[in-house]
Order: sequence, then C-alpha cells, then structure tokens
Amino acid sequence: MTDDLDRMLERLRAQPVPDRLNRLEADVMFGIAGARSMPTASPAWRTAAVGLALAAGLGVGGTAAAIGSRSPQPGQGLVDGRHLAPSSLLGRGE
Repeated sequence: MTDDLDRMLERLRAQPVPDRLNRLEADVMFGIAGARSMPTASPAWRTAAVGLALAAGLGVGGTAAAIGSRSPQPGQGLVDGRHLAPSSLLGRGE
C-alpha cells in the first residue's frame, strides 16, 4: 500500500504544474490590491454611524434597565402554579 502511494506521488511530481496554479498567487495579490484601492466611507459618515449606534445602544440599554429595575411581585410568573401546590392537591386545602 505504501509503495503504491509512493509511486503515485512520484508520478504526480513528474507532471508539469498546471498553468492555473502558476497564476494563483498573482491572482490573489491582484485581488488584494484591488480591494485596498476601493474608496472607504468618509469620516463624516463614519462619525454619524457611530453616533447612531451609540444612541441606539443607550436607548435600548436604558429601557432594559428601567424595565428590569422593577421588583417582581409574587405570582407574576408565566403560569400561576399555586393550585398545584402539594397542600392543595393532597389535602384539598383542609
């Protein structure tokens, strides 16, 4: 099995490198250079976007803090389970 693999690798090494693989590095570098030359957003737009994100975060965070600061009242869960208490099921409240 190892001999077969070694022979296959030797045959692969003897073949010429495909042209597409020879151009791969140049194509990647060309793509990177093209991406770097693209214009970015102006500083005014960046500042506005950061300000909007900050205002939205403060608004949502402040609202969540205001809602979360209220102390929960007993029995305000999703389901009122007082009727399932063992004392009411076993003794029927007696």
